[in-house]
Formats: sequence, structure tokens, C-alpha cells
Amino acid sequence: MIKHPSYDSYTMANDICLLYLAEPISYDEYVTPACLPAANENMLETGRSCWVAGWGFTGYESEALPEALQQLNVNVVSHNFCSGEHSYGKYSYMPGKISTFMMIFTLEP
Repeated sequence: MIKHPSYDSYTMANDICLLYLAEPISYDEYVTPACLPAANENMLETGRSCWVAGWGFTGYESEALPEALQQLNVNVVSHNFCSGEHSYGKYSYMPGKISTFMMIFTLEP
């Protein structure tokens, strides 16, 4: 596993990594490659629907991490909305620390 060189475990900035596999993946109806946007596509357009995946916590007060990769269809929200007092910024353990390079999503449109 190769972690992003600028990963910060406190702020979760750059929380992404690459996995090296011991053998090739066999694709089937349940295992498929990830879909990536075209290089010129604005994937972070507010309101856009997208899929996210990971092994992170599945709830705000969760303590256990899932054993299987999780996926979820979410909508992109603006940085201003997410960092405002009416949203994540009000309850965050790091208020005001939501940076503009973080991708912010919501389950509600």
C-alpha cells in the first residue's frame, strides 16, 4: 500500500492510497473497475451525483471499520455550504479546517 505523501491523520487531508495486488483481479458481475471521469470533466461540480468507496467509518459515532469495501452514491456540495455553521463546520472536531481541496458530499440533493 502506498499512502499519499501528504496524508494527515488528524485532518484526514489526502486520505487516499494505492494498493498493489499479488495477482490480477478477475472481473465479474460483482467486481468491476472503477469509473473515472474524463480529464477535462469537472467532477466536483456542486449538485453532481457520484460514487464514493472506502473502508472508513460508516457512521458519525462508529468505532468499528467494515471488513468489506463500502460504496455509496452521493451529491457534491459546495465548500461554503459544508464549512458553514449550519453544516459540518459547526460540529467538526476541526471547525474552520475544511480546506478547499477536500471533496465534500451529502446524501441529500
